[in-house]
Amino acid sequence: MGYVYSEPKNNSSRRQVPFGESTELTLRQERERQILCAQEMGWDVMGTDPVLAFPDGTPLKLDGLTHAWKRIAKKAGIEGVTLHGARHSHATLLLKAGTHPKVVQERLGHASIMTTMDLYSHTVPGMQEQAVADLERAIEKAR
Repeated sequence: MGYVYSEPKNNSSRRQVPFGESTELTLRQERERQILCAQEMGWDVMGTDPVLAFPDGTPLKLDGLTHAWKRIAKKAGIEGVTLHGARHSHATLLLKAGTHPKVVQERLGHASIMTTMDLYSHTVPGMQEQAVADLERAIEKAR
């Protein structure tokens, strides 16, 4: 079975997601490794080729990515967390760190902030208490 590329299911699914310097460095190093391997085999790496690919530019198979993730997760001490589970962990950690839910929605590609909040608001205990404390501070500051 080949890969099927299709349009995203909604406009918010097409997005650029910023990431940190360490991730950028890792991806750049992987691309450099990929280019060197491809050159050794007489292939060209195109700018549109995925970074996670075989030297000929063919995307890695999903089951290969899943197995690689399992090895990485085990090494990181988070064995049992699936690749999709990492997406949920990402959202949960951002919300717990105080990242605005709109930013989390955009990173996840949810069409509506309601989707994000329906899925993740329960993971942030004390949201109501924090809101009350924030309001109290604002009132006190205004006096």
